[in-house]
Amino acid sequence: MSDEHLEMVKDVLKDFKDYEDLKTRYIDVYHPKNEEMLKLLFDSIKLGEDAWNHIKYLYSNESLRIDKLQRKLDNFTIKDIINLINNNNLSNYKRIIIKLDNINYDDLEELDKINLPIFIEVNGDKGLCTLSEFKNMRKVFNDFNKNYGTYILSPLEKITLAYDYVKFYYYNMEESHKKTDSRQLSKLLNTGNIVCEGYCRMFCQLLKEMGLSSYLVFIEGHVRVIVSVKDEKYNVNNIYAFDPTWDSDLEMALVKQEDGNESYKMKSNIKETDMIIEKMPSTIRYNFYMIPLYEYSKYFPDDKFVEIVKYGTEEKIDLEGVFSKAVHFNDNLPRNNESINLLMQILPKIKKIEGYNNEQIEHYIENAINIMNQDRFGKYDKYNLVNIR
Repeated sequence: MSDEHLEMVKDVLKDFKDYEDLKTRYIDVYHPKNEEMLKLLFDSIKLGEDAWNHIKYLYSNESLRIDKLQRKLDNFTIKDIINLINNNNLSNYKRIIIKLDNINYDDLEELDKINLPIFIEVNGDKGLCTLSEFKNMRKVFNDFNKNYGTYILSPLEKITLAYDYVKFYYYNMEESHKKTDSRQLSKLLNTGNIVCEGYCRMFCQLLKEMGLSSYLVFIEGHVRVIVSVKDEKYNVNNIYAFDPTWDSDLEMALVKQEDGNESYKMKSNIKETDMIIEKMPSTIRYNFYMIPLYEYSKYFPDDKFVEIVKYGTEEKIDLEGVFSKAVHFNDNLPRNNESINLLMQILPKIKKIEGYNNEQIEHYIENAINIMNQDRFGKYDKYNLVNIR
């Protein structure tokens, strides 16, 4: 079908309130041969404009997926794709869709020489992007690898470095109507918009760049990350949750309150009567860093899970199996100091890599631990705070 034809189908499908209505009033009456495609189109309409455009482009006969020309694309290179395009007359298509991994391609520039409208479907990401958007995205990750790839890091050190990196991004809702602008990696790195799913995909991709796998946890209204960590250097072998969104750039400060007490506050919570003693670096928070899975329900008690997928493959993981420990958390158990103890060991090396000097590192860690004691353990634990200095 052409783009125009698909838009006409969209207008018809919008008249049905849900799939059951579509099935009762249309499919069961007319028995169309393309029932599966109709369901796909109908579902994409309900998900919004981004999902609709993605599905429309994939099913429009004005678009061409390269894998339709060559079914076996295993180990296919950019050069192979270019040869395939050059050997076929594709000038009548509005979109040439290529599926690529989110990895570095040395000869990606060669695609620029083809005078055709090339769009890329990135494995593990959402929607389509332009060649320019793909190249800009890869530059970010290639620069990350260039800056940090020469360091010998343990798995936990890699995770902490990636966590710090993504926390520099300032939470910013999309200004356009397109949700992918703040959730799709190739889009958000071009638009500057980022929300929770964008943070988590960014974090997961940074881990992937360093050879670590991770999982996206989709709950109602939010997204988190879980990582199975095996680190011999720090004697760690467990599953942990991370929420880079809730620890991202929040403009915190140490303030002296009207009653004379000092506390760490986010900018939005600072009162006119508070005196700012010191503004904090944007990456200072680790309140939702390395939450042991058996403590998950303590920190995130209201989560309603939708699905867990392995990042990069979209393979769905059994929710009940993964969270069997999390749902049995016993609030009467003493708190687990593992994350604080590990953070104190890991941060000196990571901050050194990031360019901090020894004095700055010592001061940074002192504030980071004090904030964890106040906001992570002070708010979520009924036990006395521990002053670690």
